[in-house]
Amino acid sequence: MTIVMIIWMVTPLVSIYLAMRKKRDRNFWVFTTFLCPPLILFLLFLPKRSSAPTKMFGHEREQDDGFFPNRD
Repeated sequence: MTIVMIIWMVTPLVSIYLAMRKKRDRNFWVFTTFLCPPLILFLLFLPKRSSAPTKMFGHEREQDDGFFPNRD
């Protein structure tokens, strides 16, 4: 049980490091590896991006007002 708890706490920290090196969204990978630690293997084998991500996880909902139609 202790080993599982250590893995559950260390995996998101490792995912921050890997996401920064591969220019991926850190918040998304911390969240997903916290819920399912084996997904760190998927992040490990992803290719490195040439540029940083344009949208951050969860921020597009705050900026998008297109859900409600205009009341003109």
